[in-house]
Amino acid sequence: MLRRLPRESSLRSKIEENLLKAWAGYHGECKVDRQLSTIDNEHMLVLNDLCIPMGESFFQIDTLILTRNFILILEIKNIAGSMEFGTQFEQFSRTQMEK
Repeated sequence: MLRRLPRESSLRSKIEENLLKAWAGYHGECKVDRQLSTIDNEHMLVLNDLCIPMGESFFQIDTLILTRNFILILEIKNIAGSMEFGTQFEQFSRTQMEK
């Protein structure tokens, strides 16, 4: 799309921004998939990129882990900065470039 869009197009910056976000998300999922592939457990099944029909639409699961004892759904995000799970107020926060 970008190759066909004129450089002076007002849409170019928004498309580039969306493309960078999509690539970041894809690479985040690839990192998690690589880590999970190193686990050698015959009682664990890892399913990636599921697209499940639901009525007239679909929903997507990045990674589904199945074992005899539990099912774990992973929704993977590739977020810049430092992440902290605060226990005092049960809040999640991110610090990026000292903000």
